[in-house]
Amino acid sequence: MGYFGFEVATGFTCTWRSFTEKPEPPKNDPKVDTKADPKSDTQAAPKVAPPSGCQAVRSWATNEEVPKILATRIGPTLSIMIPVLVLETIIAIFLAIGVAYVRGTLTDRMIMMICTIAMSISFLVYIIVAQYYFGFKWGVFPVQGWSDNFWKNMATYAPLPILLAIFVGLAPALRLYRSFFLDEINSDYVRTARAKGLSENKVLLKHVMRNAMIPIITNVGIAIPSLFVGSFLLESFFSIPGLGREILV
Repeated sequence: MGYFGFEVATGFTCTWRSFTEKPEPPKNDPKVDTKADPKSDTQAAPKVAPPSGCQAVRSWATNEEVPKILATRIGPTLSIMIPVLVLETIIAIFLAIGVAYVRGTLTDRMIMMICTIAMSISFLVYIIVAQYYFGFKWGVFPVQGWSDNFWKNMATYAPLPILLAIFVGLAPALRLYRSFFLDEINSDYVRTARAKGLSENKVLLKHVMRNAMIPIITNVGIAIPSLFVGSFLLESFFSIPGLGREILV
């Protein structure tokens, strides 16, 4: 109660002073009318010129126009996130249907256990380990950097962040897509297809995959914002001049 009483008393004192004390006019401010009546308790309002035309909003950190920031930073972000989204979805679909094919076996359980362990590790740990081994120790990819040439970026600077993001995103995507395939495998139309004599491969590729693509495509659309969230760390640690670094600033 002592600390709470001190906070209440301090707040009451500050509030009382704000009502009782008369604010002093700013000195040497040409916008303030100094010829106001000294007997009056009110100060003249500063004369501010109205804005002329439509002015773009500027960043508080860099004092640049926000549309210009978006136009110049969106390119590096999309050059990383679009390949990640496409490749991660394709690889996860084929891995998930392969795991669904061996459902209930020891291989299925081992893969699910590895995915669970991979999901429990922080994204920051993956970035540090990848930079140490692929950049410093083995020298396969540069750790940081970006240029104005698109093809040079995609061949030199972008592969490590793209591969890293795909590797991190495969575990949750694989578990989720596997559950979609298993839901379709237990459907009545799949039993009917098996009863007609279709092989398991044809059932999975022709019937199960086609119907499971509906929730998969829905999940891809929902996962797009999370990709931009993941780009914050990638762009910061790999010095990529994208939107993630601007939002962090």
